[in-house]
Amino acid sequence: MLRRSRTARSTTLRAAGVLPALAFAAWIGDVPGADRNDAPSAGLGNLIPNGDFATSLDGWTCNGACTWIAQGSNGSIGAIDVPGSGASIITSSCFSVQPQTVYDVSFDAWANIGLAGGEFDLFCRAYADAGCTQPTGNFSYLPLYYFGSGSWNGMQGSHVTNANEFSARCEVVFSANGSETRMDSFVFTFNHPLDGIYANGFEGPP
Repeated sequence: MLRRSRTARSTTLRAAGVLPALAFAAWIGDVPGADRNDAPSAGLGNLIPNGDFATSLDGWTCNGACTWIAQGSNGSIGAIDVPGSGASIITSSCFSVQPQTVYDVSFDAWANIGLAGGEFDLFCRAYADAGCTQPTGNFSYLPLYYFGSGSWNGMQGSHVTNANEFSARCEVVFSANGSETRMDSFVFTFNHPLDGIYANGFEGPP
């Protein structure tokens, strides 16, 4: 089991009360070297433009040191690489979402072997307009403390939109802890609409 923090973490984080109330709903799981056949793929309707970084970082904004590399996860082509010399933030372009809907969020993460490992903090923010200019304050947040293994590993979670939210964008913070980190296959895809009982996003289960 891959460790993501100073204490052991597992797929039972939510049951243990570790996930914050404003965080990703559902669960997080990863298996070192897994093929991630259970994870959503771009072919199933990825809403994030250029989420696979196939040929470039086009559509993403980088605050820090971000580089495109040819070798991606699971033998794919293209990924983002960040050196361990400082924190970097990469932000997606704006994309459309539906109100009162549950979305699956996932990406592949890689970090160098070492005690420092790599830390990925993921934010997905929702907006009241179609162009990501009117933030609602509704966001998914989860710090993914990840100890490097030198192999790609899948990270998964969920985002729930509130009523009157029509766009979103996601960002990943690659924290400065002395380890080179990489990200690939960022997917934000439809799961199911809310049934109306839990229409206020994170105030109830999807």
